[in-house]
Amino acid sequence: MLIPYVLLMHLQTHVRGLFVVQENFDAAQFAQLIEQSDVIPRKLMTDYCTDYEEASEYQGASIFRDVQLPWLIVVLKSEPREIRSTALHEIVHLADHLTCNPENRARFIEHVYMTFSDDLDVRLARL
Repeated sequence: MLIPYVLLMHLQTHVRGLFVVQENFDAAQFAQLIEQSDVIPRKLMTDYCTDYEEASEYQGASIFRDVQLPWLIVVLKSEPREIRSTALHEIVHLADHLTCNPENRARFIEHVYMTFSDDLDVRLARL
C-alpha cells in the first residue's frame, strides 16, 4: 500500500518540513502521522491539526506557520501522477513564503520536488 505516509525533509538552507500523503481527508490519521514523525512540537500539534482541518475541502495544502517552525505539505490523492502534480502546486506556494528572490525560489522548488519525487519512486518500486 502506497499511502498514507509521511516524509521528513531536512533542507540545507531552510527549516525542516513534512510531506503528508493521504488518499482522503482524515484528521485522526493526519494527527497520528505527524505525531509519529517527531518533528512537530507537541505543544503545536493542535495548531497544525486545526490548519489541516481548515484545508479539508482542498486536494492539498501547504501549512506554514513561522520560519522557525516546521512546514507541512499535505497531499490528498492516491494516484502517483496526481500526487506529484498536487505536491508541485503546494511546493510552489510554500516557496513563496520561504524564499526571498527568484533564484532561491527556483532552487527550493527543484530541491523539494526532486526529493519528494525520488522518494515516491522508491515507494512505488516497493509495491
